[in-house]
Amino acid sequence: MRKVNIEIDMETRIAFVGPNGAGKSTLLNTLIGKLDILDGNRIINGKVKVGVFTQHHMDMLDPRLSALEIFHQKWPKERAEQLRRHLGAFGVSD
Repeated sequence: MRKVNIEIDMETRIAFVGPNGAGKSTLLNTLIGKLDILDGNRIINGKVKVGVFTQHHMDMLDPRLSALEIFHQKWPKERAEQLRRHLGAFGVSD
């Protein structure tokens, strides 16, 4: 690739979808700074929090459970309202 410009605002969620070997992981790792860029500039706002959810994460989740139930398993002492608020911040509802 040459002369690629990507601008992502802080409200955007991105999914890379494609066949194995197409360069999805390489592109992602380059964007988030795990790999060096070959030429040009990469500027990442200091307030950005990068979260990566790969297909391998799906193997760790029980698809029969809702997002709220999964969160409750991970943080059993948290109140459901707090967990719902957190999930809602990402546009996830139970």
